Amino acid sequence: MSEASGDSPGMTVQLLTVGMHNPSEIARDGFINSQKLIELFNSGKSQNPELDLRSALEGLIKVFWLAISQRTTIAQQMHCIGKILAEDYGCSLGFKNDHYFTNCPNMLLHQDYGFSLRGFEKYKCSICNMDPVDCDHRTGRTYGSVRCQAFDGRCNICCDEIAACTHTLDEIYDDVEAIKIVADLEVVTFDMVKEPDFPFSRVVEIPYSKDFILEMLKNDPGIGDFSYGNSVIDCSHCISCKGYVPNEGIGNV
Repeated sequence: MSEASGDSPGMTVQLLTVGMHNPSEIARDGFINSQKLIELFNSGKSQNPELDLRSALEGLIKVFWLAISQRTTIAQQMHCIGKILAEDYGCSLGFKNDHYFTNCPNMLLHQDYGFSLRGFEKYKCSICNMDPVDCDHRTGRTYGSVRCQAFDGRCNICCDEIAACTHTLDEIYDDVEAIKIVADLEVVTFDMVKEPDFPFSRVVEIPYSKDFILEMLKNDPGIGDFSYGNSVIDCSHCISCKGYVPNEGIGNV
C-alpha cells in the first residue's frame, strides 16, 4: 500500500519522547526481548504465539531504526515473522476517525525517513524535579537514600510511569542516577530528514483515504458486500513484499 492521499489526514508521527529515554538502551532492550519471544515461539513454549510475535515486531522496529547498516537483514527477519502472522492468524487494517489505517512495524519500516526538531528545551532533575541548575544533584551521578516520589505521574527512581513501575512511594532507595529530563520544548523548526537526531522520530501510523480504499477494492469479487468502516480489510503485505529497499520511503513523500 502506498501513502494515503485524497481525503485522508496526514500520517501520525512521533517527534520525541519527553523524559529519560536512551535510544541505544531502548534498541538493546527491544532486541533482547524480541529474541526471547522468537525463541519461545520456535521452541513451541509460547503461551500466546500471536501476541509474542507481534510484540517481537514492536521490539525489532526499534532495532531497525538504530542499526542503519543492518536494516535490510532486520527487515527480512521482520517480514518472515509477518508472513507467519498473516498466514496463521491473519492481519488487517485498523479503523478510526472515518479512515482505515495501519501501524504495523513492517509497513512503517518502508517509510524510512524521520523528523528533526529544533527548539528551546527546559529541563528538570529526575530525582527532585527542580531545574538542574538550582538543585543539589549532578547529572550522571548516583545518589543514596532517595525517597520515592511521583512527579507528573513519573517515578523519580526509574523515570517510568509510577503506576507501572515496581517502586513504592515514600520508600527509600540507593544507587539512583540523576538524569536531566526534558520537561518542555518550544519548537522553532520542524524538518523532514533522512536520519533524525532522535532515531525514533518516525511515522507511527499510516492512514488511507476512502478513495484509496475503494480504488484498491474495485475489482474485488466481494466488493458488493463491502461496508466502509464495518468490513475488515485484510493485509497481505508481508506475503507479497519483495523486500526492503533503503531510502524508498523518502522518495514517496
